[in-house]
Amino acid sequence: MVEDWHHNIFQPYGGKLLEDDVTKALINILEKCDREKVLKPFLKEIMKETIPKIIFPNNLENIKFNMQETPTDEAKKSKQKYVVGISPKVEDKDDKKEVSIDKEKLKALSKKYGKESNKYKSEKSKIEKLIDEGGDIKKSDLPKDFQEIFGKNKIAPDKLRGGLQYVYDVVFRESRPDAMIWCKSQDFAILIENKIYDEQFPSQIERHRKSMEGNVKEIKKSWMKDIYPEFKRIEKGIDIGKKKQGQESKESFLLKEFREYLEAIGLAPFRGFEKEDFALWMDNEKAFEAGKRRVKERMDSLVKEVHERLSKQWPGELEYADVGSVKKEDGYVWGYISREKNQSDITHFNFVIRENAFEVGITSELKKAVTTFNENISKDVEKFDKILKEIAKKKEDIYFESWWRIPTGKPREFDSDTVCELYLRQVDPKMCREFFKKMVDKYKKGEGNRKIPALNFKVRYLPSEAIKKKEGLADKCVEVIKQLKELHDFANR
Repeated sequence: MVEDWHHNIFQPYGGKLLEDDVTKALINILEKCDREKVLKPFLKEIMKETIPKIIFPNNLENIKFNMQETPTDEAKKSKQKYVVGISPKVEDKDDKKEVSIDKEKLKALSKKYGKESNKYKSEKSKIEKLIDEGGDIKKSDLPKDFQEIFGKNKIAPDKLRGGLQYVYDVVFRESRPDAMIWCKSQDFAILIENKIYDEQFPSQIERHRKSMEGNVKEIKKSWMKDIYPEFKRIEKGIDIGKKKQGQESKESFLLKEFREYLEAIGLAPFRGFEKEDFALWMDNEKAFEAGKRRVKERMDSLVKEVHERLSKQWPGELEYADVGSVKKEDGYVWGYISREKNQSDITHFNFVIRENAFEVGITSELKKAVTTFNENISKDVEKFDKILKEIAKKKEDIYFESWWRIPTGKPREFDSDTVCELYLRQVDPKMCREFFKKMVDKYKKGEGNRKIPALNFKVRYLPSEAIKKKEGLADKCVEVIKQLKELHDFANR
């Protein structure tokens, strides 16, 4: 593992990670490595679901690569045509229904830009940059014409992204796939549309299919489930027996760099935390800035993996998952899985990595969530006690923590003050109830000086324990959440 990920040859120095950077790294690997050892097995695996199978030319150098170009007339005439959509997870976004769009204004704008497209290159570039960069998008970021399409209502950034992609496709009316792999002699063309933040947008895929003029097959692939594992498998078979002798080929080096690059940017399955992740907050400012993205991406991979597995077990119940920002003054990185997008409004599943521990469990921390939880306990004390007793019998040793959330006066920043920590196996549920009730009563009476009561039910692993579990930490998180699911549902009913 690279200590400073800027030493990785595929990582641009500074700035935001762009989808184009990742696409360029992928194509460079396929084009520059020995094609018999890398390109051929990669395409065979990725395209194995297709019928008929791709027949490769005797000279693999006849396979051509394009990036960010409209498909050529020669490519459009290919008998075998494919659009491969690669995204973190294999899902589609219903981009047309994400937001309300003024169809008449969209139609007029499409006509205006279509007639004089050269006049609007700066607007087009601005929108492409917003879509490609990831992160939050606000209506005020858009060119004025595009702001009007979305009306006056406030739109959440994640929904605006989907709507903007749809509007872009309609207005500019062109297929510009991220990359294309094609071979004239063997009559195949493969368009690649890459996403690293979002899932695929159907309107964009459909535009690529239309651009190839019929009979185009769509293939969906995941970075985490398909692309990363395949490159790891290819890397494992390269230079067998040579590495021990200190001999490493160009292919082995490039594949290792690309694999570590995907791991660092969160496009690989969760592989576990390392010692340096827990030491992040002890680093100096420069080292912290270099390492914070690494830790966030690892937490993101963990949360995504756990969320995907829980979504299969409880379809439609836990729709939202995300990871918070990383600040040195906070001293931790957190993630969540929740029924609602505003997770703090309800009791939710929570993940935390800090200098001295990794924690997973449920958290109830703001007025609405805490009040609902407390009311549910008051209505059915017997049920609450029974749930805690059952939790205490199970494998993982859950602890109860009551604490005060103390506003600092700065937006979205707070301090915390722990009142008590009790392991459920060692105490009566009544003790947990009483601690929590006293805090809520104090808060209701206004005696808390703006402090908000909060509570956790969690498992805590020491850094050495979490590191030892490696990718098995995801299994443990799923186990803990299953153990706490009934309590979670009780808190939110």
